[in-house]
Amino acid sequence: MAYCAYTDLPISPQVPINDTGAQITTTMAGNCIDTISADIDSHLRAKNYVLPVTDPEALALLKAICINGALSSIYKMAFPTDEGVGASKGAAEFYEERYQKQLANIDKGFLGPDTAEDSDHLINISGWAAEHHREKPWVFRDTRW
Repeated sequence: MAYCAYTDLPISPQVPINDTGAQITTTMAGNCIDTISADIDSHLRAKNYVLPVTDPEALALLKAICINGALSSIYKMAFPTDEGVGASKGAAEFYEERYQKQLANIDKGFLGPDTAEDSDHLINISGWAAEHHREKPWVFRDTRW
């Protein structure tokens, strides 16, 4: 299950996604999203979450993670060298760092099952994790895409 669509990606005008002569086609973007979604699922599965995830709040969180991973992959494809948007400390690296931190937080259990609900209902427990692990919460509801 893909956690986002290519139309969700706030892509730079330097990297248009379309099927009319663009460097990145919608199929390529879709393949990136599918790969990233599968990667996210593997991290969730390792923490024993029931897949597919159906909770709307959890899906919104996973969508943000997927967007970061997909943007990193797309910028790396568009700029395979150290030039342009994908340059060192550029967009590709920026989104990759965010994506890896979010996956690490899933691995640390910053997303957990709400035992009051069914087992595939996820809640954000980043506040507890921040207090007990001295980490910053990883979900920022003020983020604008």
